[in-house]
Amino acid sequence: MIKIIPGSRDFKIGIISINMYTKGLNFASPLHTFAFQQFLEKNGIKSTIIDYRPNYHDDFDMRHPALYYEKKCMQFEKTGRDKSEPQEYNRLAGLRDAWRALYEERERRCDKFQNFIDRHYKKTPVSYDSDMLEIMDPGFDCYICCTDVIWRKDPYYGYDRGFFLGSSCMENKWKIAYAASRGHSKSRALKKNFTADDERVFFDYLSDMDFISVREESLADYIRKKSGRNVPVVLDPVLLHEASFYEKLLVRPKEEHYLFLYYVMKEDNDTAQQALKFAREHNLTIVETSERTLKNGILSGAQGVRYVYRYDIGIEEWLGYIRYADYIFTNSFHCCCLSILFERQFFAGPRKSEKVPLLLARFGLEERRFTAESDLITQPRPDIDYTDVREKLKDLRDESSEFILSAIRKAQRKPHLKKKSAAHGWQLKMRNALRNPVHQLKNRQKGSGRV
Repeated sequence: MIKIIPGSRDFKIGIISINMYTKGLNFASPLHTFAFQQFLEKNGIKSTIIDYRPNYHDDFDMRHPALYYEKKCMQFEKTGRDKSEPQEYNRLAGLRDAWRALYEERERRCDKFQNFIDRHYKKTPVSYDSDMLEIMDPGFDCYICCTDVIWRKDPYYGYDRGFFLGSSCMENKWKIAYAASRGHSKSRALKKNFTADDERVFFDYLSDMDFISVREESLADYIRKKSGRNVPVVLDPVLLHEASFYEKLLVRPKEEHYLFLYYVMKEDNDTAQQALKFAREHNLTIVETSERTLKNGILSGAQGVRYVYRYDIGIEEWLGYIRYADYIFTNSFHCCCLSILFERQFFAGPRKSEKVPLLLARFGLEERRFTAESDLITQPRPDIDYTDVREKLKDLRDESSEFILSAIRKAQRKPHLKKKSAAHGWQLKMRNALRNPVHQLKNRQKGSGRV
C-alpha cells in the first residue's frame, strides 16, 4: 500500500464528479462519489467534494420535476412554440404529466438522496457551476475529476469544462482523472455530433492533465491511438471497497426470496419480460425500481407473479435490495458492479452501451448477458462461481489503487509547474466577460448544496 507523505495535510484535494445533480436521481451517482472519497480517507488522504452543477443540468428542479416541465410548457404556449414545435411540446407535456403522477414519490426519493449526501459527504459549502469556477477559486491544490460519463459532449451544451478540469481556477494546479468515461464510443449520437474540432478540443483538455485513467478499454484505446499517451483502465470507485463497506450502509428489505429488477435510461421491456418469466418459473416475488417516470412500474398488471414496485427508495434501500436478492435482472452498469461485489446471481439485459459488456468481460462473466430471444428457462445458465472473479477483482483493485494513490503521492511532493493556459479563444473571451463586474453569479454563492 502506498503511504501518504508525512506533513502533507495542507495539500488540499477537490473532487469533481456527477454526484448530486442527476435528473433521474440515479442511485449510483451519489454513491460512487462517496465511495471514492471514503477510499481516499481510508488511505489517509483528506478531500472535499465540490458541490458542482453540470452545464446540462440547467435550472432543473430535482425535487419537483413536474414544476420544471410545467414551466417549460407554459413558455412554449406563451411564445406559440406549442404550435410551431408540436413534437417537442408534446414531449415536454408528457414528462410534465408523468412527473405529476409521481409527485409525492419523487419528493420522498429526493429527500432520501439529500439525507444521504448531508450525512456522508464532506463537501464545499458553495455550489459551483463551470462559469463560477472561472471567477471563484475553491482553493484546492489538486483537482480530481472522478468517474462515469463526465467527458461526453452534450448535443445542446457541448463539453462541460468543469468535468475536464478546464476552468481558470484550476490552472497550474495538479489535475487527475480517475475512471473517466465519455459514453458509448460507437453510438450514433457520438458519431453524429463529434467533429474534428470537438476532437481537437477534447485532446487539448486532456493535454493539460497530469495523470489520466479511464473506465473503459475503448476510451483508453482511443486516447492511446490519437495522442500516444498511455492511459490505464481502472475500476469504478464502488469496486475499490469490500462488500462489508456497503453492508454498514444498507437497509435490509422486508421482502424475502425475491428477484430484483432494476433498469436505467429507458423502459427496458426485454429485461422486464425475461425477469417476469424467470420469477414465475422460480416462484419469486419481483421487486422493481427504476429512474424512469413510471407511476406503477413497467410490470404493472402482470399476472401470475407477486409484484412490488418501489420508486421512492433511497440509496441505502437500493443497496439492500441488491445485497439480499435471490436473483437480479438489470441493464445498469453500477448494479452489475455491486452484484459482483456482493457475489449475487445476476443477469444483464440489453442496452445501447458498451460499458456493461466490457465490465462483464473483465471478470469473465460474458454469459450473464441475455437478449429478448434468450431462453433462460429451458436453457438455464449455471450459477456464477465467484472463485475466479474474486481473484480478478483483487488484482484489479490493487492496480486501480496503485494508480490513484501514486498520482496523489507524486502531486504532494512538489508544487505544480506553471505552464501556458490551454484555454481556447472562445474560452478566453468568455472568461473576460465573466470577470466583468456586471456578471451575475446566479446566487450560486448562496448555494445550499441541495439536490
